[in-house]
Amino acid sequence: MEALFAPFEAVWDFLVWLLVPKRALVLYTEAGVKFKHGRFERVDPGMHWYWEVTTEILTTETTWRVSRLPKQTLTTKDGQTVVAGGLLVWRVEDVAKFLTEIEDGDSAVEDVGLTGIRKVVVNQPLDKLQSTFRDVVDNALKNEIEEALSDYGVKVDIARLTDFAPARVLNLVHSQGEDEIVEEVED
Repeated sequence: MEALFAPFEAVWDFLVWLLVPKRALVLYTEAGVKFKHGRFERVDPGMHWYWEVTTEILTTETTWRVSRLPKQTLTTKDGQTVVAGGLLVWRVEDVAKFLTEIEDGDSAVEDVGLTGIRKVVVNQPLDKLQSTFRDVVDNALKNEIEEALSDYGVKVDIARLTDFAPARVLNLVHSQGEDEIVEEVED
């Protein structure tokens, strides 16, 4: 008996999808963008009704977000190897730019943060990075990251180096024809 009504059920589901408006609840900590007929407009917190056939609503958090930037091994301007990691506190300031210009915003912000750490560290000698007040280095990092993200609707509130230390590199070289591994330490 169910098989008899299966085609009608599919038609019914299609008519409901076509004719009944959908509800989107945008929370007070969110904002969004409504795409309709090739255009988009900002959607503020509250209840929104839309036709699913012609409209799509995307939302994102507008509160502070914290991104922990993993440690990376870098070489300073004077050829010294260091390990540097950091922390970003950021928020979405322009929702339309953030949702329409970037595919995966969280990953993009983290990638730009890692690039900012790299730019700040590789352009300074180690002794300057260690002797300069942490605030100066952090401000340079914040400015570098914020400049890169400003076109995408992201405001960087805090950028910090949380991990920074000189490192030694061990090169493991396997010479052909021998079974031993030679360790070479670079200082």
